[in-house]
Amino acid sequence: MEFADKHPNIQVVGVDFCPMMPEWVAPNCRFQVDDIEKEWLWKQSFDLIHARLLSGSFGDPKTVIEQCFQHLTPGGYIELKDILFTPKSDDGTLLGVSPLCEWANDLADAARQMGRPLIGNASEYENMLIEAGFEVVNVLKHKLPTNAWPRDKTMQESGMRCTLARKVLQCRAVHAYFPYITVLARKPQTV
Repeated sequence: MEFADKHPNIQVVGVDFCPMMPEWVAPNCRFQVDDIEKEWLWKQSFDLIHARLLSGSFGDPKTVIEQCFQHLTPGGYIELKDILFTPKSDDGTLLGVSPLCEWANDLADAARQMGRPLIGNASEYENMLIEAGFEVVNVLKHKLPTNAWPRDKTMQESGMRCTLARKVLQCRAVHAYFPYITVLARKPQTV
């Protein structure tokens, strides 16, 4: 919706599996309920496909990425944003036996048992994009803090949204974060 507001001359299609749509959207934005793991029925190609939080959402994310490639115009872009559910800390304050790490392991096990595995690292996305035929694959890594330990106000607010594993998350002596990645790739001009 924000993209549609900023770019009123571009048609924006939002797709989600869940029928929770906003009451008002810009005239150039429309939503539809669909399962992008199934065959895509769109007749048109897209200049940009943006997707977020794919990890754990699909049984076969590689096939979804391949369908994105097929439905992009030559030279079109795909942008993926995702959280890697492997908590980290740069200063050693997060111990490997932490309840937060145990929670993340349990989450990964549950996702695997449901047939929807979590993406473990940025290179998995990078490899899937390259295998699908994308070129110029760029990976940007960010930190999504798990509590209010950062000094930066925006990062503090972001960290406060995470409420799972509450005891560890509220301990400011633990400087944990989840890697948050943006992967941007371009379809070749000629295929």
